[in-house]
Amino acid sequence: MASRVPRRAPTSSQAPAQVRAASKTSVGATPVTELGRGRLRLELIRDLAMGEWSTASIAKRLGVDHKDITDFAEKYANDIAEVRSALAGQLAVEAAGLWITKKQNRIAELQADFDELNTVLDSMRSGTYRPTDNDGTNLGSRRHRGILKSKMDILRSVAEELSPRGAAAGSGSPDDPNIVHYVIDAGEISEALR
Repeated sequence: MASRVPRRAPTSSQAPAQVRAASKTSVGATPVTELGRGRLRLELIRDLAMGEWSTASIAKRLGVDHKDITDFAEKYANDIAEVRSALAGQLAVEAAGLWITKKQNRIAELQADFDELNTVLDSMRSGTYRPTDNDGTNLGSRRHRGILKSKMDILRSVAEELSPRGAAAGSGSPDDPNIVHYVIDAGEISEALR
């Protein structure tokens, strides 16, 4: 029986560029794909905005290439500038660099989701919609009703963004669009009792 020579694992330099970019990690390093997510994204934006550390030192701390930090700074240049303005006292610091804190951005995201739902509904109506499980493609199916419910939820969310409930709370304003007033006109009560 011939002895087998163990195969060496390919090095990262032999992997395709997109695989290298998606899996660039080492012990204690941050995956490059995580730089644009959540708290790490905001932390990196704020570090770059403050300018106290070089991109090389930030890259070393996170365990990524210097070019990854440079690419990040180019991609999020507007957010970094916004944080700089906030640090200079021109904007609120808490919301700086977070697109979701702006009403217009939230409504735009809701609109994009609504448009995607309309695309799915159009394909269901035309018969070109082919889900992987071939279940629920008919109008009135559970999937169809779920999409319609999602559309209604989005419309409600947009209405809430534009005119939040409780904004006029305590004022008792009859002009509040979120309050419905019912008037029941029973006619002449004395005639009905005779």
